[in-house]
Amino acid sequence: MLFSYVFNLLNKVCGAGLAVTCADFYRKLSGKPPVWTSHQPLPPAMRLPNTALDGNSRPMFSLLIATINRKEPLEKLFDSLRQQTIPTDAFEILVADQNSPGFLQPIIDDYAQFLRIKVIQVPNKGVSQARNALLPLATGRYVAFPDDDCCYEPDTLYEVQAFFTTRLHVHAIQGSWSAPGSRRDSAHHTAYLGTRYSVFRRGETYVHFFRKQAVERIGLFDPRIGPGTGLPYGCGEDTDYLLRAIEAGLTVMHVPSVHVRHNEVDVLAAKANIQKISSYAIGRMYLLHKHHLPLWFQLFNIAYPLLRMPMEGAATARYRFIMFAARLKGFFCVRFGTSPKP
Repeated sequence: MLFSYVFNLLNKVCGAGLAVTCADFYRKLSGKPPVWTSHQPLPPAMRLPNTALDGNSRPMFSLLIATINRKEPLEKLFDSLRQQTIPTDAFEILVADQNSPGFLQPIIDDYAQFLRIKVIQVPNKGVSQARNALLPLATGRYVAFPDDDCCYEPDTLYEVQAFFTTRLHVHAIQGSWSAPGSRRDSAHHTAYLGTRYSVFRRGETYVHFFRKQAVERIGLFDPRIGPGTGLPYGCGEDTDYLLRAIEAGLTVMHVPSVHVRHNEVDVLAAKANIQKISSYAIGRMYLLHKHHLPLWFQLFNIAYPLLRMPMEGAATARYRFIMFAARLKGFFCVRFGTSPKP
């Protein structure tokens, strides 16, 4: 009991990194193998029996997809799910359809014979609202939120299952992603503990994987942020969810071997949509303020687009400057309680 109190005190005062390092140091002094900082699977004696993890009473995964105005990308996602190395009956697909009635019906009919798909109709009030409508329906041991325009690698769900099975102390996984056709070089990178700062790096929702118990503890997505709300905060619902997990005392791990494909932002095309760039920038500043992140980190986020300019050249300079100006505006708006225009 004393060691538990010391561990929790270190975790609260000094952060999870030092706490788990000290915990494994004590294990080494006791002649036991490290667990918290090890990248090796747990010894068989420390694992739950397979029957506790792989029972057939419910699917292993619940994949929650919010979709609007997309057909071909959704078909590509479904194709990638058919190619998973785990059986297709090991996961269920829950779709929040924000289109007009009948828009997706031909696609659903085509794939229902191969995949376990359930569709509900949701008014178009944003991606967070759509996911919130699906969360109570999820029955899997693990919950994920693939975008309707991403694709899973054949081993994506296998890697998630393997990691969760051998790391019982991990509640959430933040995987990696890259553009289709690009080289996947993340499979050999080691996993590391997520922090309030690291989750901002390429932490989009489609690389999130949670234990069902963790989702129940975190709760619903914040309906004020994310695409489609009509509010000025056009992004951030993904990072917000991971930040809330960490603030709830849950363990989040970056696991590069869990890989997803998604197109990179086309900067040259995006710079014409000033409103979208601004809403994403303002959403970032709203998120930083909501979670009381330090002033230095907020200022770094404002300056970051300017720091990228010398590396990217003149072609993206306007895009980066619009983002910088919008983040600067959002910084003052959220601090002084004024609402930026959408």
